[in-house]
Amino acid sequence: MMETLAVAYGGTVEVQATTINNLNRRYEHFFAQQCESLSQTYNRFNYLVNDMRRLGIIRHSSQLVLNFLDSLGKSWEHHVHVLKIGEKIDSMDLNSLFGNLRNYEETKALRKEIMKDSDKEKFVALMSRKETIKHISESENSDQCKQSDEDLTNELLASVALIVKPYKESRANRVRRAQFKGSNSVKRSTS
Repeated sequence: MMETLAVAYGGTVEVQATTINNLNRRYEHFFAQQCESLSQTYNRFNYLVNDMRRLGIIRHSSQLVLNFLDSLGKSWEHHVHVLKIGEKIDSMDLNSLFGNLRNYEETKALRKEIMKDSDKEKFVALMSRKETIKHISESENSDQCKQSDEDLTNELLASVALIVKPYKESRANRVRRAQFKGSNSVKRSTS
C-alpha cells in the first residue's frame, strides 16, 4: 500500500530521476528575466530550491547565494561585485542576501526620488527669486524701486538670454541643415 502511494504521488524511480535532472538543469541555467523584479526573481529561485530539497537535492548555502548573485541582471552588476569581494558573503544565507539586495534597491529608488525633487527645487528657487524681486520692489521707495526693479529685470532678462541662446542657435542650425538638404535634393533632380 505504501509503495503504491509513493509511486502515485512521487512517481516511479525513472520519473524522479528525470525530475531531478530537470531541476538541476534549471538551477544551473537560472537567470533573472528581463522584466522581472527582484522579488519575483527571488521567489522563482526559492521555489526551485524548495523543489530540489523536496527531492533530496541539498545545496550549500554559499552555493545558493553565489548562484543567485550570478543570476541577477546588469543593473545589479556593481552591487554583486561589491558583495562578492566582501567578507560577509561567506556567512550570508539566501534570506539575508535578499534582505541586503532589497535594502539596496529601496535606497537606490529613494535617492532617485530625491534627485527628482532637487531638480524641482532648482526651478522653484528661480521662481522664489522672482518673488523676492517683487517683495523688494514693494518695500523700497518708489524712485529707488523703479531703478532697482529695472536693474533686476535687466539682470533677469540677461540670465534668460544666456539660457535660451544655445537652444536658439541649435534650432537655427537645424533649419539651415534642412534648407541645405532641400537645395541639394533639388540640384540632384535637375542634373
